[in-house]
Amino acid sequence: MVSDINLLKSHPDKPLLKHVQGVIDNTKKLTNSRLAELVAIFHDLGKINPNFQDKLDKRKTASGYANHAYLSAYAFFCALPNNIDTFKKFLGVSEFTPNDLIALSVIIAKHHGNLPDFTPNCKPNEAVASILSKDEIYSLFKFIEKEKNLPIFEFTKHFIPVADFRELLLNPRMQQVYSEKFTFNGDKNESALDFFIDYQFAFASVLQADKADAGNIGNTIEEQKTAILAFSSSFCLHLESYLKKLKQDSELNKLRTEIRENAIQSVHEGLKKNKQVFELTAPTGSGKTLMLLSLASEIMKTKGAKRIIYGLPFLSITEQVEAEVLKIFEGLEDYIQRIDSKSENRRFEIVQEELDNNPSEEMIQEANILEFQENTFAYPFVITTFVRFFETLMSNRNSELLKLPNFSNCIFLLDEIQALPPRLYVFFVAYLNRFCEKFGSYAIISTAT
Repeated sequence: MVSDINLLKSHPDKPLLKHVQGVIDNTKKLTNSRLAELVAIFHDLGKINPNFQDKLDKRKTASGYANHAYLSAYAFFCALPNNIDTFKKFLGVSEFTPNDLIALSVIIAKHHGNLPDFTPNCKPNEAVASILSKDEIYSLFKFIEKEKNLPIFEFTKHFIPVADFRELLLNPRMQQVYSEKFTFNGDKNESALDFFIDYQFAFASVLQADKADAGNIGNTIEEQKTAILAFSSSFCLHLESYLKKLKQDSELNKLRTEIRENAIQSVHEGLKKNKQVFELTAPTGSGKTLMLLSLASEIMKTKGAKRIIYGLPFLSITEQVEAEVLKIFEGLEDYIQRIDSKSENRRFEIVQEELDNNPSEEMIQEANILEFQENTFAYPFVITTFVRFFETLMSNRNSELLKLPNFSNCIFLLDEIQALPPRLYVFFVAYLNRFCEKFGSYAIISTAT
């Protein structure tokens, strides 16, 4: 007998269908990637597993195979043959390659962990390297053999108009391909860089969307956008007011102003040509912090509200820049947060103290929101280290990738870029250029040498 899909849960206090719809909605707030939306639809399908449902019920004792992510991934894998045209239409593509199928399946299977190596080395007893755990796959197959009435199709049709594919779950050929011929061929991709960026970003978007809905803090994604608009509308006025207060009677300050105005003009001309990554070379003492902020202001005036992420190589410099930024944007402190291994969040400390003295649901929720904001860089102005910045861009780790969706629609101010190893400089700039093109971001890369 097929379970009533409306009675199934994703978490002890949340219906499964409501959670999945919440993740889909959050994903759409973060990105227009249809890849991410498709992953959001399938990511928790495996929670229809009756053993998983028993885990959520305190009155029951779960026994047997109770995992959900691999069932979700395998269901998607089996849905493709009967629905290839539906998926192409959903994604808005004319071609759906084996690499696309593998990447989406892996993302779904690993949405509670890290992205694995798509081209792993073979183990001594393997004929073909395995991207996913073969032990987990075989446990899944044994479970499916026993559970023949899983409401997989009933779940899926709530979100996408697919043809029934349940008979393929037990198809020996499908199982053999999934367990023994699940191989990724990177040489077949038209652009390896685009493929990586697209799927990494889709994975990251679902991670953040899932966490936000599970914690009942999905509204913070919308609140972020409101905060960015509010900060951006005040950013230019505060900066201009600060600049007017600076004394212009010294030759040094006159020279600094001249350099800054020339840089602003150059960025203005570059924006007209749709350029998104700029280089600023200016000597030490020329006032690069003010220059970088002025260039960010010019981008906002031309391209609209943006989050600012100010990246620096050393902790000592992040502290200096934070002090200067807080002085310039006095009154806007709530929008600005330094995030590194030594940074403090004063509001979080206050909430923690209140929780210790008088715990309440409201304080617990605020603490969760503040932790979410910190972990996802969800502030209009973030000051951080190169380590945090570049690890997020290049990472496969769940905890780092939570930030990545908030790297879209940004202005990156990267100062002292010469601190990077020279062999990485060209690579990072090229990578950053492509990322900015895809996700509406801009970068100013600054150096004194």
